[in-house]
Amino acid sequence: MEIGYIAQPEGALPYEDISPAHPCREGIASALQLGMISYDTEFRPDDKITYAEMVKMIVSLLGYNDVALELGGYPAGYLQMAQRLEILNGISASSGDIVVANDATVMLYNTFCATVREPIKFTAAEGAIFYNGENKLYQYLGYEMIHGIVEANAMTTLNAPTEMEEDIVAIGNKDNLFHVGATDIANYIGYDVYAFYKTLAGQKR
Repeated sequence: MEIGYIAQPEGALPYEDISPAHPCREGIASALQLGMISYDTEFRPDDKITYAEMVKMIVSLLGYNDVALELGGYPAGYLQMAQRLEILNGISASSGDIVVANDATVMLYNTFCATVREPIKFTAAEGAIFYNGENKLYQYLGYEMIHGIVEANAMTTLNAPTEMEEDIVAIGNKDNLFHVGATDIANYIGYDVYAFYKTLAGQKR
């Protein structure tokens, strides 16, 4: 999956250590155009990444680069913005530490759930007008998120008796129905959950 990939012409990258045949060239090109990384003469693709560096890329991807700069720039402004966006929820490492795989997974999950900030128009009087609302999962994959208690499945309900189809659960209230598909969400009756779904043909799946 190449989220936000933008094709780059051959030779367009400024990094002398990224050859046209480099296996990560397309991803690096996409990150550059999305503003996640900076123009420089070297990319240093074999260097390990710190939490501060990963935060900088994530905050920029989500559209808050200018806000982070106003808060003090790199790294403090980006770290403060990441805290506001809850990108660092579940992370206890220091900003200068090298990112470990488990924490990278948590940070990417938090990124997909964070609100995107994008300019929708620009006027001389007001400058850029920004839209906030969607997250990256919705923008690129069409997924929405719900947070609530699994109230009912085909066998059990926490509240008033109700008839439920075999592959349906209620989350948040008994009228908020979701098709379970191949998931095991029906086993989590009574649990407080975060669930991701798509609306297809009027049905939440």
